[in-house]
Amino acid sequence: MSTLCRGQLVMFLILLQYCDRNGVRVTVIGNGTNLLVRDGGVEGVIIQFGGSGLDHVCVRENIIECEAGVKLSSVVGIASQHGLGGVEFLDGIPGTVGGAIRMNAGAFGGTIFDRIAQVDFFSLKGKEGTRRRAELNPGYRGCNFFRENVVYRVTFECLFGDPRLIQEKVRQYREQRWKTQPFGKSAGCIFKNPVGIPAGKLIDDLGLKGLRVGGAVISNKHANFIINEGNAKAVDILRLIDLVRERVWAATGDRVGIGDRGDWA
Repeated sequence: MSTLCRGQLVMFLILLQYCDRNGVRVTVIGNGTNLLVRDGGVEGVIIQFGGSGLDHVCVRENIIECEAGVKLSSVVGIASQHGLGGVEFLDGIPGTVGGAIRMNAGAFGGTIFDRIAQVDFFSLKGKEGTRRRAELNPGYRGCNFFRENVVYRVTFECLFGDPRLIQEKVRQYREQRWKTQPFGKSAGCIFKNPVGIPAGKLIDDLGLKGLRVGGAVISNKHANFIINEGNAKAVDILRLIDLVRERVWAATGDRVGIGDRGDWA
């Protein structure tokens, strides 16, 4: 495997140690596809793995090792080419492996942690470590361990299968996304699903599709997406989120949770 260059890792660790000593806030992101950044930007240092060259992948038997900057679509494609299944549901989720682990990304009943065997990470204080899946405690759209620690390499344990059947499953998932999810600028699904009902259906049932604030509007195709029609500010989207929560609370006495964008940058 062409692993993360030791010199590159040392550079990250030195930077993190410097920031820790000097009280500088550090924000680590993947591709930024699932983020909403407040108007005015983010204070401190931002480390972006997506597009940084941290995209090496190695396959041996049913094991896929990859760095945190690898796109999820690439993992799915490589797996299907080698007759490895279990990660098909990740196809179509934008972003990187590292970002997906941070929020325990999932779809169609599966989550990325279902197939993780091991993660290599460094802490925000600049220390390295490794943890097996059993040592982590992922939750719905999140893993508390990765609030203070950053994945830089991941080991997936996949399932052997017929490449044709795996590729067909990927095609079916992709087609389902095209049919049900909107195109356009968005941060993906905004709200966590309450127990017993998808958040999108709950919002749709309340007649909130098309509700807008400024250039931000609830998608008419899938009510758990807020679309930026081109001129929306972060404050517009945040206000629209608040409006939805208020309407849901008024109608049902329950609150719609925010997905793992809960730590708004």
